[in-house]
Amino acid sequence: MGKKKSVVLLTLITIVIVVLCALAVVPSFHLSVFREDSVKTWNPVVSLYDLDEDLGGGYVARFYPKGIISGAEYESDLLDYADDADALEEYKNSYAAFNGLYLSTDPDDGILTKNDGATYEVTEAFKKWIDETVTLVSDRFARMGYSSLNVSVIDGYALEVKIPASSSSVSSSAMQALSYTGSLSVSDDSNTYPSKTEQATDYFRSFKLKTSGNSAYIQIKATDLGSEKLAAFKENSSSSSSTVSFKIGDNTLISPQGSYLENLSGNTWAIGVTSKDSGKVLAIALDSALHSSLGDSGFALDSEKSEIGTYEAVYGKDGKTLLYVAALIALAIAVVLPLFLYKGYGVAMAYGTMTYFVIVAFLYAYVTNAVFEISVGSAIAFIAGLALIFALNSRVYAKIKEEVSLGKTVDSSVKNAFRKTLLPAVDACVAAVLSSIAFLIGGAGLQIVAAQCLICFAAASFVCLIWTRVLNCMLVSAAKDKYAFYRLKREDDDDE
Repeated sequence: MGKKKSVVLLTLITIVIVVLCALAVVPSFHLSVFREDSVKTWNPVVSLYDLDEDLGGGYVARFYPKGIISGAEYESDLLDYADDADALEEYKNSYAAFNGLYLSTDPDDGILTKNDGATYEVTEAFKKWIDETVTLVSDRFARMGYSSLNVSVIDGYALEVKIPASSSSVSSSAMQALSYTGSLSVSDDSNTYPSKTEQATDYFRSFKLKTSGNSAYIQIKATDLGSEKLAAFKENSSSSSSTVSFKIGDNTLISPQGSYLENLSGNTWAIGVTSKDSGKVLAIALDSALHSSLGDSGFALDSEKSEIGTYEAVYGKDGKTLLYVAALIALAIAVVLPLFLYKGYGVAMAYGTMTYFVIVAFLYAYVTNAVFEISVGSAIAFIAGLALIFALNSRVYAKIKEEVSLGKTVDSSVKNAFRKTLLPAVDACVAAVLSSIAFLIGGAGLQIVAAQCLICFAAASFVCLIWTRVLNCMLVSAAKDKYAFYRLKREDDDDE
């Protein structure tokens, strides 16, 4: 490659890297700095990152089955009956304490039954329903893509859900919708389907979120029977003010008017939604209820008694800043250290490292449709990629010195070094990438970190195996003294 051509290409590459780095990390500022009437704000790529619960805190929701109340509610109700001894005694007898919760003793609720010793015990039917509900709710929230999701049973008979606070689709209504239990039904002012002798699957096959440009809608795949009923609902709602209601149990999930319910083709229908996030919640809840085996068991979570709040980040309010500082320090070391150790080849390594940073920064922000959260594991994956780049390129430089010490020319030494280190480098990169894929497929709870490791190791592999070598070729072509470029001691050239 000619010297002039190398200089031009390196200049262009430098400009591109600098611009992309600026897009990635230049802090937010109001654009009125450049234009007085501007109402927009500049935001870097890193501002798009969501944080996991350890760095950003999270939302926590507690759901109580109907017929079960918290200890706080029980004590509050006792105060309401304090002036009426008979009512107070009746209220006390209507609940029995279990693990800090109070369970209804009413046989119609089906939660408790009296054993031979005249004491209360939880029915097997209710225990089974709790286990199945945990599985159902966990599956719904998992389909939302929350990496640090935790769904558990607390105090024996209440559900607790924890998700990261940075999740864009989080709201109290979303968390409520994903916790609804019961059978799926659809109705207008006068008709409800399915009937008691039918199943929801007799009418519907699936509910999925779809997008078209900036719009989002729920795609309904219906059966012939379901399509017939939806057409009738649409006709009725178009000629009156009635709406179609999609329900899970007793809870109305969505009530589109006729203009928001459209037949796309055949048995495919669409319901318009206000946003992609809300549509995703609705589609997941509807599709889950459609295929759920729970049905109307007689038990349900009480949506009116749910408790939704927030909790603080494990690493405190400065956790994100400290994590970014640590990652930037590692990046600075990976850029500067090769310059001192390897001179010209260190420059190629520095260019490669900054390219790696740009690739990872943008892919972390844009590569996935799921909630892609930054965690301590994200920083470790990033630093591991830097370490892979440094280790493999250091091996190349050591091999160049070794070849020169044998009396080879610089050009011959570089070619031999690249050739001899290629297969070991490929092995290391393939091992790193395949390990990430293995964790991505089978690592329970580690999928997000595994995906980030895959991004980092794939980017590092590109930099090590291809990009640094191309950059080295450009740089050495522009160098006057190749021995000085590699910080090598000049020996008599001998390719023998």
